[in-house]
Amino acid sequence: MPQQFIILIVAAVALLVIGGVSFLSGRGSLDSIKSKPVGDGQHGTARWATPAEISKTFARVPFKPSKWRQGKDLPKIQGLVLGSQGKKGKITALVDSDDIHCVRFVS
Repeated sequence: MPQQFIILIVAAVALLVIGGVSFLSGRGSLDSIKSKPVGDGQHGTARWATPAEISKTFARVPFKPSKWRQGKDLPKIQGLVLGSQGKKGKITALVDSDDIHCVRFVS
């Protein structure tokens, strides 16, 4: 037999063995993955922070820009202002004073 014919037979047998192993292993299907109901965490578990978590995470700084422009009653806490609370005239800024990035994940 010519050498090319033998190489062809060996390659065909190798492909049959690989195909048979993958067929018999049963791992080629996604049917075994358990489907989860919506809200079971498959798209994340993001939520709004509770008032207690906000108080624990952020410093509250009274917002007084008119006094700050005069150099009076300057805030001692420095950081990134991420929000505010209150009504006109009594606004409190929520300041992240940590030495990290501004993205917060509350677990």
